[in-house]
Amino acid sequence: KMAAKLKKRALAEFSHVVTEEPQPPIKRLRLVQRSVTPVISLNLSTAGTAQEVLFLLLKLEENIPSDKDGVESMYTELSDHLSVEKDPIVRCKITSLFARLALVPGFNIQILADDLLTRTNIETSHKVLGQLFITMQTVSQIFSPSSPYIQRFMRAAFKNVSNSNHQVRSSCLQLIGCLASCEQQRKDTPASPDWPVSIQEVLTRYISDADPRVRCSAFEAMVSP
Repeated sequence: KMAAKLKKRALAEFSHVVTEEPQPPIKRLRLVQRSVTPVISLNLSTAGTAQEVLFLLLKLEENIPSDKDGVESMYTELSDHLSVEKDPIVRCKITSLFARLALVPGFNIQILADDLLTRTNIETSHKVLGQLFITMQTVSQIFSPSSPYIQRFMRAAFKNVSNSNHQVRSSCLQLIGCLASCEQQRKDTPASPDWPVSIQEVLTRYISDADPRVRCSAFEAMVSP
């Protein structure tokens, strides 16, 4: 009888099913290596014609670098090429791209501002000179109203606003209107040390300009907030 009881107990223990609590899945750590943004090089010096350079610039326009190092490297290459490029259309395109580069966070806009101001004194193409002042409009919005660059931009605009070319006059008037909206540049104050008259008076003069495009720019500058 004792043997039968032991056998029965052994069978009962053997048939007992042990249920375990489900374990949560093991979380595996995944190491992700951050990719380093490659420095883009246009190799503009290898282009044989102005059309080839323009093609490269158009490709750049669609792929502006978003990091500080990339955009500053790109600016250096563009600025160097601008100094030796003879085609005014290419120079104009490069100058317009400067405005795009200036908007990238971390970009040194002081270097660009100095470059633009210097080029207004040496540029011989009316088209490129006009674009320089258009680019200044974008760059000026990045500076604080009290920045000395605002005054320097204003002086450059007044120096060239009487240019014989309508594009240059128009772009200078647009820049003047943009700068005059700054807190430190009220329109009833003297335009610049070289212009003892007020900004408002200067704009009024060009409302009667012979070219309707210039008159339009003067009016828009006058009514700008």
